[in-house]
Amino acid sequence: MNRPFISEGDKKHRVAVFIDFENVKRSVDDFFENDRVDFKLILDEIVRMTQGRVLLKRAYADWSVFKEYRSDLLDNAIEPVQTFPLTQKGKNGADIRMAVDVVEFVLRQPEITHVAIISGDSDFTPLVMKLRELGLHVLGLGVRSNTASYLIKACDRFVFYDDLREAPTADPVGLLTRALTVMGNRPVPGSALKIQMRRLDPLFDETRLGYGSFLEFLRANLDIVDVHKPQVGDVTVAPQGTLELEEGAIYTPPTAGDKLRSWLRENNFRYVTCEERHQIIVALYDIFAKAEASGGVSLKEAKDQLHAFVEEHFPTISWDSVNSAVYHLFYTWCFYFDRGDETDSKQLWDRKTSLQPDILSADDLIEKTERGIARKLWERDREGVDAEALNEWLYDGNPEDLESVKELIEIVSAPDYTTVGRTGGG
Repeated sequence: MNRPFISEGDKKHRVAVFIDFENVKRSVDDFFENDRVDFKLILDEIVRMTQGRVLLKRAYADWSVFKEYRSDLLDNAIEPVQTFPLTQKGKNGADIRMAVDVVEFVLRQPEITHVAIISGDSDFTPLVMKLRELGLHVLGLGVRSNTASYLIKACDRFVFYDDLREAPTADPVGLLTRALTVMGNRPVPGSALKIQMRRLDPLFDETRLGYGSFLEFLRANLDIVDVHKPQVGDVTVAPQGTLELEEGAIYTPPTAGDKLRSWLRENNFRYVTCEERHQIIVALYDIFAKAEASGGVSLKEAKDQLHAFVEEHFPTISWDSVNSAVYHLFYTWCFYFDRGDETDSKQLWDRKTSLQPDILSADDLIEKTERGIARKLWERDREGVDAEALNEWLYDGNPEDLESVKELIEIVSAPDYTTVGRTGGG
């Protein structure tokens, strides 16, 4: 493990964290399957490296665009700083505002020893050099593929978000068993169990494993634990076969819908309402259709256009829903990437992209996506897909669509079913 990022003589470390959120969000969108920025992951690494106390946490963005991050900011006690667009192209001047704030803060607070700059923007290089000139230790953090080399070299230490994301708990099931053993192999509150798991492995985070909650993680491991979730209060967990419920209590195992949603989430399919998913897919089809006539477009460029279109025409649809819908298409082989020279370092999403040749309309694109999701579920265990659970996920449980879902399952489970264009989709 890397040594903490501290100096020999430092006894007390005071840290200020400044986050260029739009830069980080854009980078995460471009280069990761799960594109939600994990503030906790970032802050935990900063504390680990500096062994210090964080006195200030600020994130800069046009927060009217990122309303879905409100709870993330609150959960991590991060102060959002609003930066309004300064140009028609949306440039918001966050880097300038952030640089001014950094200098002002460190001059007013001489006890600050470490400054963390969360960005990959080369514009911050002069700021970093000035901070070091003032005697401060500077930690940088950004996405590897979208961080300027000048910024990396300027910082005392630079950490890549990629490395943090790719270091989940090696054996979460084994960790769960160990934690229960440490706690006496008896029924315990779920909150206490999670604390114990993090004591044993500080990197444990169920969301990095694809689960929406700790309860989802527990319910995915009912082969080794008993779980009881009352209507009110904390969940109770015990080694399998040892949980004795209070008189009158009823154990409710996860439903088929719970299991289906959990599995899809683990495999990068996040739920989007049927109406929103179809609106997003139709809009993206139109973007590719227009691009085909004008020389083509990369998936990154198409996604940027899609975000702009949705923001203008469907303002109630969140950025996360747009990104999730695009990943639905990516993982069901709807895109064809011009790989060109395989020796170059260009990211897949930066290559010229088109829809697979069997997609001739927006309806084709919707159908291919939904068939691809159903096929993945069928390939999971080949014991049949629960039609009602899939209908709930695909069509919000609309009873009028149930027969169509049953037909869909029959189609994708047929012996001669093939996925056209699969090799080109990434």
